[in-house]
Amino acid sequence: MPDSVIITKTYSVDHWIVSAEVIADEHNVIPQEVFIYENTGTVTLGDYQGVCSFEELQRLRVWDGSIIPVFGNRFVRYHRVETHLLPGSTPDKTESLIVSGLSSLKAELLSEGNASTIHTV
Repeated sequence: MPDSVIITKTYSVDHWIVSAEVIADEHNVIPQEVFIYENTGTVTLGDYQGVCSFEELQRLRVWDGSIIPVFGNRFVRYHRVETHLLPGSTPDKTESLIVSGLSSLKAELLSEGNASTIHTV
C-alpha cells in the first residue's frame, strides 16, 4: 500500500507557506514523525531542516511540545512541517524536496526489512 502525504501550498501577503503531514495509517511504511527541525531547547521548534534519513529516524528524538535539552539533541523529529519561503521563492521546489525525501526514506526502510539469523552453538 502506498504511503500518502498531504502537502498544502498557501500564498500569504508576500510569501508562500508550505505545510506537509504524513497521513496516519497502520499499513504505512513511513512513520509520521519524519520532519527534522532544529531544537531550540524551548517549547517552540527552530528552523525546518528536511526529511530525516533512516539513521536519523533511529537516532533523533521526537518533539512533543515539551523542552528537550539542546546538548546531545541539536535536531528533533516532528509530525508536521510548516515552512515560510522567502519572498520571490516558489513552493514547487520545497514540495519536490519533501516528496523526494519521503521517497528516499521509504526506500531505505524497505531495504532494511526484517532479518533473522540462525546461530548454531
